[in-house]
Order: sequence, then C-alpha cells, then structure tokens
Amino acid sequence: MFRFTYLVVVRKEEDVYKAMMEAANYQLECVYKIGVYGTCRQHELWIKGLPWNYRKFREQLNVSDM
Repeated sequence: MFRFTYLVVVRKEEDVYKAMMEAANYQLECVYKIGVYGTCRQHELWIKGLPWNYRKFREQLNVSDM
C-alpha cells in the first residue's frame, strides 16, 4: 500500500498530545519533534500513514481547532 509522510505544525505544546492521541485513533504513526530554527521554535508532528486515514485525521483536527 501507499504510505506517505506528512508534517503537521502544532501551535501549543498542550495540543501535541491531543493530536498524537487522535493520530493513533486513525492508525497513523506519529513522531514528535521540536523544530529549532534560529530563535524560533515550533512543535512538529511527523505523521506516516495511509492518505485516507490522514484526511480523516486532518478533518478531526480542524473540527477541534487545535
């Protein structure tokens, strides 16, 4: 099957764990990384999985407004 890797940037650290739990509900593999680019830090989720599972996951994130 086709498995793709996606990058999701989350605004707050509290929302990272919520997003990781949602990713698990949609059978997606999720890795958390703090991206440091100069003085800027951002919370990154690297997600790997099937495209239709990722689409359902993104729809759920948009509904919950993380």
